[in-house]
Amino acid sequence: MTAMVGILLALVGLGIVIAAFASFVYPLPGLTTKRGRGWTIVAGYCVILWGSIIIRQTVPEEIRESFVNYIMLVPYCAFILSIIALIRPLPSCWMPTRKQARYGCALTFGLLVAISPLRPEPPPLTSEELAAMAAEAKREEEEAEARRKAEEAEAEAERIAEERERAVQEVEERREAIKEWGEDHIIPAKTRCEEHIEQLAKYDFEWTQGWGKPIFSQWIAHDPENPSYMFPPITESTILVYSGDKIKFQNGFGVFQHYTYTCHYHPDSKTVRKVTSSPGRLN
Repeated sequence: MTAMVGILLALVGLGIVIAAFASFVYPLPGLTTKRGRGWTIVAGYCVILWGSIIIRQTVPEEIRESFVNYIMLVPYCAFILSIIALIRPLPSCWMPTRKQARYGCALTFGLLVAISPLRPEPPPLTSEELAAMAAEAKREEEEAEARRKAEEAEAEAERIAEERERAVQEVEERREAIKEWGEDHIIPAKTRCEEHIEQLAKYDFEWTQGWGKPIFSQWIAHDPENPSYMFPPITESTILVYSGDKIKFQNGFGVFQHYTYTCHYHPDSKTVRKVTSSPGRLN
């Protein structure tokens, strides 16, 4: 009985709404003003909504679902036709003008909203579905975390590679600077180091490089303030360590033996800081 009341209310409200909308196109007695028509439309939608709520509370969901699926096809189709009539009027569907098409859109949209409470609620999720959703969310979170860590690792690797490249470039620039610096000072270093190297001989000595040839074949830079640098930056404290093996020293038996020697030369002050020697040849 209650379900029938809800259905009658929905039908009465539908009739009121249709009549009120029709009065915009075909004037009806009692509906001559826009304000009266507007309030009539609102009242009709309220009656439809009231009836829809009663039907929802009294009619079983499985019956209501099939009923709603069929009954909502009508306003859906009418709404689509109204949209088409806005673009191109449809005289065969009682919408020969765009004004009537706008009324049709408003009517059908309002009906869809008023009938929407009849639509069944989606069934609650089962424990298996909830567990699957939780597992999927956890998997997506783990994938996002893995992507984030991979991006961070990639960025860190790029940063390290850039730093390594800059360090290698800096060392190469220092090496080239030291090479040029040593070449610029090799002649004054020879002049000042040669006598100190000869004084290392216990007995006699002889040079083997030939006249006019350099006595140094290699050199490195050394900074006492930064002794760990292989190629230190050139500063006021940096010295050049020249090396060579173009000399023989005589031992106690009168035999001459090849020796290597180093000369620690300070270019800024043009002084020899230290000389050393040892038996053998340079590699």
